[in-house]
Amino acid sequence: KVNGHDVTIPGEKTVYEKGDDDDTKPEGQDVNTNEDGSLPDAKEAIKNLPDLPSGTDVKWGDGASEKAKGLKPGESTTVPVVVTIPGKGPQTVQVTVTRPKPTPTPVDPETQGVNTDNDGNLPDAKEAIKNLPDLPKDTKVDWGEGAKDKAKGLKPGESTTVPVVVTIPGKGPQTVQVTVTRPKSTPTPTPTPAPKSDADTYGVETQPVKTDDHGKLPAADEGIKNLKDLPSGTHTKWGKGAQETVDQMKPGETKGIPATVEFPDGSKKDITISVTKVVVNHDSGNDSGNNSDDNNSKSDNNNNSATDNNSNNSNSNANANKANTTNNSKSQTSGNRNLNNNSSRHANKFDQVNADKLPQTGEKNEESVLSVLGMALLGLAGVALLKKKKED
Repeated sequence: KVNGHDVTIPGEKTVYEKGDDDDTKPEGQDVNTNEDGSLPDAKEAIKNLPDLPSGTDVKWGDGASEKAKGLKPGESTTVPVVVTIPGKGPQTVQVTVTRPKPTPTPVDPETQGVNTDNDGNLPDAKEAIKNLPDLPKDTKVDWGEGAKDKAKGLKPGESTTVPVVVTIPGKGPQTVQVTVTRPKSTPTPTPTPAPKSDADTYGVETQPVKTDDHGKLPAADEGIKNLKDLPSGTHTKWGKGAQETVDQMKPGETKGIPATVEFPDGSKKDITISVTKVVVNHDSGNDSGNNSDDNNSKSDNNNNSATDNNSNNSNSNANANKANTTNNSKSQTSGNRNLNNNSSRHANKFDQVNADKLPQTGEKNEESVLSVLGMALLGLAGVALLKKKKED
């Protein structure tokens, strides 16, 4: 019987009516918290609640609400549910509770005006969507059909609207209108050249210099050939270690020594000046001076000898003339003999003196030859004089 009525069920098994003593157990099921993390009605956690006896009570167990509240969006945990069936003691069932991620609020694309470049070319279409960072990830933005051609046809200073297609993941493409402006051409300003420094303006011409007798460098300004053409106040300094470099040079050696030209405006120019090292051996110089004094003394002696010889020649000529006047018949023979002897004697004497003091240079040899020639000419003049007197 079922509910007091006889019921016949085909088959070999006997079916009995469920009584109050049947053992029915509650079955739990997964539930979601609300968006703020609070739990829903506990009855939602019992899957077979309709099969349980009328009056069955369902409540969340101790700590269930606090545990669920501590979940972050997308996290899950198990919490207790207490089921009390009439006539029986309470039963505890564990169910899984999940705090769902918040449902994103739908966001519509917002447009903003853009400018083309000077040639009328459109920028990236994403620049036309003002709230692109707020749209879902992987949102695509493209210029709509005819947008590029329409923008290209604008004149400088003109504007128009063109389509932009926005495709949000999970949604179909949306077309929005954007204002596009072609800016007026802005002339490129001519850059003002920076003023040149003195170092850039003026060229520096160097000239070779020599050290002093002790190998010391002169003032570096002496190595600037066109110093007078440079701005007033221009000064030159030898580079670091310049004198040390010269000290290492050999006498007569030439090297390029670094220096720096400093201009009045503070600018500088590095240059190289050719320097020749000059070193004088002062001991050798003293010896040379002494030798020179000796040579001068010898020269004086030679000059005195030449003067004496000239005096003797003059006296000989006078005696020859006197002898000629006294005795005409003897004067020619005696005068000629005396003149010839005197000329020969004095010429030999000159040769001997000059031979003793011949210098090592061609200049003094030439002086000696001229002296001899002078004496010869005096002798010939005397002969001609005697001949003329004889004829008279």
